[in-house]
Amino acid sequence: MKQALQIVGILAILGLSACARGLDDQAEYAQAVGDVMSSMDESSGATSGGFAYLRVPGAVRERYLFAGFWINEAQAASCALQAFSACSSRARTRSFGNCTLAGGRVTLSGSVTLSFSDAGCSMTVASNSVTRTADFTISGSRGSLTVSAPGGGQTVTRTSSGFDYSVGGMKRVLKDSDGETIADVETRTLSTISVTGTSRSDRVMNGGQLEIKNLTRGTTAVLTPSNLTWSSSCNCAVSGSLSGSTTGDESFDDFTITITGCGTANVSSGGKSEDVDFDRCTGV
Repeated sequence: MKQALQIVGILAILGLSACARGLDDQAEYAQAVGDVMSSMDESSGATSGGFAYLRVPGAVRERYLFAGFWINEAQAASCALQAFSACSSRARTRSFGNCTLAGGRVTLSGSVTLSFSDAGCSMTVASNSVTRTADFTISGSRGSLTVSAPGGGQTVTRTSSGFDYSVGGMKRVLKDSDGETIADVETRTLSTISVTGTSRSDRVMNGGQLEIKNLTRGTTAVLTPSNLTWSSSCNCAVSGSLSGSTTGDESFDDFTITITGCGTANVSSGGKSEDVDFDRCTGV
């Protein structure tokens, strides 16, 4: 029930459109990492449809005030309780059907689809896989956020010891009320990330390469996870790190995101650091 009564963290990004024309690269890289971690968690229980549950951690609620609206559990219910369809033709779909948030001031349209390799939409056997593709838009008077999967979405494949996780391509485009693009961020894996363990209590993510492109700013980060470790009470890792380099306007060979707790991290590069709250990570 906790999951069903929370709103997606990406709405927090929509709130930011009212207070900033440009988005900080470090924070955007971190939020992309949070999305990767939470999507992995949701996909490991894909038969329950956890992929598209909508949540908003308390740490980012202040961002909504900049957008001129506040979303609480009661207001979110019409969207949060939208259910996935039954398994049909190896797929389950969650259609949002123009459900409304924030007293009708924000609309969520589109859908999320889970496509399974197994005819029964199961992930119980090694080699079973599920791919999440998204095609939805959150819109309000201050702007819109569109999430799509032009590169094929996110795929989790069951292995004998855990999962292989790959991102064929996800895209997030944030626009202001005039339709001007504020942020255009693409995420994909350059090589597969390995995940050991089959539940939060023993899940650890290592290796591979995650590429995050901020097309608006012309910057790119390539990061490798190291011992990203979950706890049973958080949908994201609570310890571990990702490290690599960035290129673009400012290039750094020492870019590191260190997980400091459930939904929190420290980002450092070029002798500077900042603390970040992940929009999509929370205790559930």
